[in-house]
Amino acid sequence: VIDRLGPGAYLGEISLLTGSAAEHRARARTPARLARIPEDAFHAVLRSCASVSETVLRTMAERVRRIEHLLQQRERMAGLG
Repeated sequence: VIDRLGPGAYLGEISLLTGSAAEHRARARTPARLARIPEDAFHAVLRSCASVSETVLRTMAERVRRIEHLLQQRERMAGLG
């Protein structure tokens, strides 16, 4: 598990911004509804709304920090044996 997302959360922004393939796997613990935002609509919202752009960039930075921390922990555990 890399992340746990709550109501109102989103994912996939990194792959959209980098042009890479999304390799997400998710499982809902409770009933959930998902909305798929087309790439062109996502980019249009980023261009037209500064607060959305800031939120997306802040979320991406936090996710990258968490992933880096997880990788560092795994490297330390591998170093221990």
